[in-house]
Amino acid sequence: MHRSLQKPVADFLRKKKLELNSPLSLKDITFFIGVFVDGMVELWPDKMFAQITLNDIRQFVEALEDKKLGHKMGRATIRKKVVMYMKCLFDAAIEAGHIEGNPTQGFAYRKRANYQPTQRISREHLIILKRFFAGQNNFEMKLGQAIRGILLDTGIRASELCALSDEDVDLVASTVKVCEGKTDKGAVLVFGQETKLALRLYLEARSQLPKRASGFFFVHTRGGRIVSTQLDHMLKRWAGNSGIPPISAHMFRVTFAVESFLADKDAFAVQAALRHTTLDMTYRYMRTALRERNQLRQSLGSVEDRLSDMTRMNIQPESEVKKTGEIQAATATKIQPSFIQLCAYDG
Repeated sequence: MHRSLQKPVADFLRKKKLELNSPLSLKDITFFIGVFVDGMVELWPDKMFAQITLNDIRQFVEALEDKKLGHKMGRATIRKKVVMYMKCLFDAAIEAGHIEGNPTQGFAYRKRANYQPTQRISREHLIILKRFFAGQNNFEMKLGQAIRGILLDTGIRASELCALSDEDVDLVASTVKVCEGKTDKGAVLVFGQETKLALRLYLEARSQLPKRASGFFFVHTRGGRIVSTQLDHMLKRWAGNSGIPPISAHMFRVTFAVESFLADKDAFAVQAALRHTTLDMTYRYMRTALRERNQLRQSLGSVEDRLSDMTRMNIQPESEVKKTGEIQAATATKIQPSFIQLCAYDG
């Protein structure tokens, strides 16, 4: 198995290296493909790559559920990406002529029932975190306020935020340019005035550091580049110090999607803002928004019930109140001259 996989895997990684602009992304893909190769070799050492069947793929994925994988990502994310790149490997192998059929055709990875989607950060916790950052005047707090603003205003991914350079952030136009990790495509995202002020304060504090990693916009207190895992550790520490539950950069992205949908109510606009290729992925983010909207509708109650309450309380509709006010004003206008004449007569 191992020898028959060498050529297809090498061709696939060579192709991805030409498509990708980030060495970190290629490193991750190499890891996921390595998990697939090691698992297949362990299960079927004597089978050839072209002999892999759909049942073999299912057995591999089932074995993957209970396997410990050393990586910065969560277990569910790792398994999902292994399956995704495994399918890409088979597609590339067919194009290159290494195999004739794709055993992963129609295969869908099903998560375990206990998998919980990422939740949003509540508005109350966002306010508490903002007050926590504003309450202290040091570099780390200014860094935290700037990161909070960028994550919340743009819905940027953690890897994209960590890769930002000074040239990517335009404080005059209030925009940030990100280069997506999977392609060479770039996107320009807009942030608000509060975030703009937080970024200015952060840059002033950053200029006082003795040394800084050249090129990167966000750096830690020692001046080095912030990586994705370090970013989540910092967010969890800040959340604990401020008295709110643990948070992550991805939770900010989900919060951005929920708030955008509740404000615009346009799924396609949210899809464009999140830069998703399919609307199905966007709907995963908007489950919380739909749940909140349904809860709001339930709290409002029935329209007929509210009208009945207004009837029992003898509350006039707005049009009737306006009409009554106009009649009273007209009556006052008719009475006013006689009152003036009476005052003149008495005088």
